[in-house]
Amino acid sequence: MIELRLLGSVGLSMSDGTEARAVLVQPKRLALLAYLAAASPGGFHRRDALLALFWPDFTERQARLSLRQALHHLRYALGTSVITNRGGCELGLAPGALWCDAVAFRRALCNGELAAALELYRGDLLDAFSMRGISLELERWLEEERLSLRALAFGAASTLAARAADAGKLATGIQWARRALALSAGDESALRCLVAMMDRYGDRAGALRTAELFARRMREELDAEPSPETGALLVGIRTRVVVRSSALSPALTSGDSSAVAAQRESPLGAVALPPATTSASPADGHPSGTEGSQPRAGNRLRHRAAAGVASMILVVAIAVAAVRDHAARRAAPAIAVGWIEQWGGEDEQLMARLIPSLLETDLALLPCRRTISSTRLHEAVDRLGSQSATRGTVTSAARLAGATELLEGTLYHTSVQTMRLDLRRVNLETGMVLRAYRVQGGTPFELASRAAALIASDLDPPSPLRQECSANGKKPERREQRAEGRQQ
Repeated sequence: MIELRLLGSVGLSMSDGTEARAVLVQPKRLALLAYLAAASPGGFHRRDALLALFWPDFTERQARLSLRQALHHLRYALGTSVITNRGGCELGLAPGALWCDAVAFRRALCNGELAAALELYRGDLLDAFSMRGISLELERWLEEERLSLRALAFGAASTLAARAADAGKLATGIQWARRALALSAGDESALRCLVAMMDRYGDRAGALRTAELFARRMREELDAEPSPETGALLVGIRTRVVVRSSALSPALTSGDSSAVAAQRESPLGAVALPPATTSASPADGHPSGTEGSQPRAGNRLRHRAAAGVASMILVVAIAVAAVRDHAARRAAPAIAVGWIEQWGGEDEQLMARLIPSLLETDLALLPCRRTISSTRLHEAVDRLGSQSATRGTVTSAARLAGATELLEGTLYHTSVQTMRLDLRRVNLETGMVLRAYRVQGGTPFELASRAAALIASDLDPPSPLRQECSANGKKPERREQRAEGRQQ
């Protein structure tokens, strides 16, 4: 069957897979075939209407001659049975003679096959396709059809994202939400959906970066700022992680019992506060006068002393945690992002150059991580005196810059909408591959974010905070129970 692809880059292939270039190089003949295939309602179209759409400036005799010539060339290139007549006044495509992706896209949506429909939607209808001499009515039809198909694709991607999120499949939901944002033509509701989903998934840095890029594009292209709803969402994400010690300090100095409960939940470790002693009252047998003032004064002194001790313990706990985190960071490997090879054209080359910078940023955002900056790496390349950066030069420069491990890999385009990044983490001292990673995504940002998450899961050392929290957990509790049993 002949295949006509109109969504995204235009393509026309015969049943044997060969390309029908005789039609593709003639814009008006291709547009006539596309209109017969994709215009809704489908079926047959009157010749008079086609003359007015495609040859509005011609006389009727010239327009009819041009239509006959176009039909002759199309039938010669595709076969005589593809375009049929109904009577002498109507034209249409024979059922089953030609497959069109725009028609299949609408059919898949009607059948509820949203993912299959989005596989077909590779771009706008007749994207970047233009021709001279067509009517305003045909231009209006083309623009309305583009917007209609794009809106249907956006709705399908948004629905799939919501379904995946409801099912707890956040990674899949984020992919569909990214697709919806790309199709939304700057709809901030799609941005908020994606950012909120990334935040829920734990990729807070990626969520903020996505929102900042969107806001920058709005300023550059529309000279506008994000809405208050989007701003409130971003403020909430930025302030999600609050250092609890800053909230505990005033509560501890006031002797509030709620601060004790909050401190028990703090990852800085449990700080035991002395029980507060309440002031005696006349109901307890102490008259309110000179005799009762001395116990009250003593209680105030004890409260102040307890608050001071608690504050000192809290400061010491914070300092110990900072020292441990600093030691863990120094013990962590120093990673340099090296050579990313690409397979493809100029677009892939640009993406391959962008990914190292994104990986460097994502890894630097993670705790207890040492990442060699690209500036330092370039300085090392210059010190080596190399005229051009190659894989071997970058590896030598990473050693010179003080890196202990190197990330290198290859970028592939697996489909029109999907890329694959294969990474290797190499020990620069031994040259051994420590671990390999493979991630897929639609954008370099998505690839870098997923790769950084996988690398972080391998490199995260035992956190002093988690160790202190686990020391108050179930396992230590069972050890204490066993010790009490032995004593009994």
